[in-house]
Amino acid sequence: MNINPSHVKSLNKDTDAVQSGHLIEDYPVKVLQIGEGNFLRGFFDWMIHECNKQGNFQGSIVITQPRPSGKEKIEKLKQQDGLYTLMIRGIQNGEKVERKEIISVFSKAVDPYEEWVEFLELSQNPTLEFVVSNTTEAGLTYQPISWKEGEPIESFPGRLTAFLYERYLYFNGDSEKGLIMLPCELLERNGDTLKQCVLQHSRDWELPKSFMDWVDQDNLFLNSLVDRIVTGFPAKEAEAWFAEWGYEDSLLNTAEPYHVWTKKVIHL
Repeated sequence: MNINPSHVKSLNKDTDAVQSGHLIEDYPVKVLQIGEGNFLRGFFDWMIHECNKQGNFQGSIVITQPRPSGKEKIEKLKQQDGLYTLMIRGIQNGEKVERKEIISVFSKAVDPYEEWVEFLELSQNPTLEFVVSNTTEAGLTYQPISWKEGEPIESFPGRLTAFLYERYLYFNGDSEKGLIMLPCELLERNGDTLKQCVLQHSRDWELPKSFMDWVDQDNLFLNSLVDRIVTGFPAKEAEAWFAEWGYEDSLLNTAEPYHVWTKKVIHL
């Protein structure tokens, strides 16, 4: 059988993904994730999963894809109720490890190209705190584009600008409702780059100066460096593992135990 909603509760219980009787959808949405690929699912999402297990975060993630081509994985995540299997294998503390976990962090998956209104409405969530992204280096670049009301924006920095503007309007520029951006694209000073893209789009679209001041003063763009080898779907081992586990998972992912994430606040 496949991972599917009919046995979500038993899978969550078996992997300690639920604490104090709560399913992931019971947790408030704290993260908007731009990127459905192997790396974030083997790195950031695993971290949130572990934090929830320890009672240190107690939040869920809404995941969206950065490009239309990511629609297939978003649909698969919806079909699997946001669940997927991560196999961590390699050498840790001098010992060989092979550890399987069913990751449960996504409370919702949204396709911003087909569900644009729903995507923008996510900005109105008062519990939202973070935006994490991995759109590849090409995705974190400025491209002059127009913004037409009701039409999805393909560029990640452009889409983030529209998202932040919607949040600014909804909360009347409340300084307490700014977000923390955690870009994971492998670019030097990636937070600086993302912030400058957002401000440039704001100028292009003639958005209010008060909004740009809110972006500058009340939102945090972190420069970060990420490191973990995430090897993706294990084509050679998958069939044997599925037979052993008693279910199939087309979103199966693999990663090495080692991981590091360094962050630095930018000051302009």
